[in-house]
Amino acid sequence: MNQNQTALLTACKHALSLGFNEEAILKYVFETIGFGCIGILVEHVVISTNVPDRAKRDRELFTRLEALVKNSPRGSYVIVERKFPQLEDQTPSSNTFQTIVSDGSGEIAEGGRFSSYGLYPSSAMVLTEMVQYEINQCCSSLLLTQQTNDCKAIIRKHNLRPGQHYEITCRTGDFKSFSKAIITHIAFEHGFVSVKLFRKGKSTPTYQTILANTFAAYVFTESQTLILSGVSKVVSHSLNSS
Repeated sequence: MNQNQTALLTACKHALSLGFNEEAILKYVFETIGFGCIGILVEHVVISTNVPDRAKRDRELFTRLEALVKNSPRGSYVIVERKFPQLEDQTPSSNTFQTIVSDGSGEIAEGGRFSSYGLYPSSAMVLTEMVQYEINQCCSSLLLTQQTNDCKAIIRKHNLRPGQHYEITCRTGDFKSFSKAIITHIAFEHGFVSVKLFRKGKSTPTYQTILANTFAAYVFTESQTLILSGVSKVVSHSLNSS
């Protein structure tokens, strides 16, 4: 992990710990670490959309430009300006601008990769697209890790394992119409629980795989008792009972 990635991870962790929403997270991280580079325009290419063999030409052009960007420092970018022919009614056509940006690791930055601008983009616009994507990806990864850890802790706490039976009365959510659940599989490393669900009076089961914390929210209440295989007890459950 390079210095920029470390700074990004630290800032995102802190923003999430403060309970910021997405907008506040972006603002905080941008203010904390900035872009982590300067924008360097390495080439501006203008291409016409009204030429023979356009597809072949575009493939060759983008192959060359991507190789150029990959071998450039973080924040280096090229602009591809697409020039459209004038319309038949003589209405002036507007050009579009696409960017290819280096993320500094020898790869093309995903942020802004498929963006198209109606006006010539400034370096600040280009870098904002790149870093905003990196912030969102970093926060998503952190939240997923935390969710997985929470689910694994629930599996350990309740000793969830295949074969456990629950008689449940659900009044909301995914289990609303089911009366009994049987755990069929535990994907511990990912925090998922697979269950076989039965409707009252029905013999055909429904199969679902859900997060362990979601399963726990439905079945572990103070009025509910875990039923191990072979033991028959009623499990009372209410989330948003009326």
